[in-house]
Amino acid sequence: MRFDIYMEDEGNAVYNIEMQTGIISDLPYRTRYYQAMIDLDQMERGAKFQDLKRSYIIFICLENLFPQKGMHKYSFRSMCQEDPGLELGDDAVKIILSAKGNKDDV
Repeated sequence: MRFDIYMEDEGNAVYNIEMQTGIISDLPYRTRYYQAMIDLDQMERGAKFQDLKRSYIIFICLENLFPQKGMHKYSFRSMCQEDPGLELGDDAVKIILSAKGNKDDV
């Protein structure tokens, strides 16, 4: 069974939602690849980078990429390592949903 959705909303955001059944350790690189494809799809020659839409990559997984954490939802944004409270502000969000979480976080 496949579950793949690519959509844009009226609020200027792009969503790529997919069920992931492949090798779970590949997910971080897969999100990077999908982000690149979304951005390339939006950019035309001479376009301004500020015209890129907000993007959400959402993976629904049967396994847990971070089993030691045990959560059902992991949300990622670009943050500064030296100052974790400082967000890059590139409007790119990656969300990994796991069916195998064990915390009461849903």
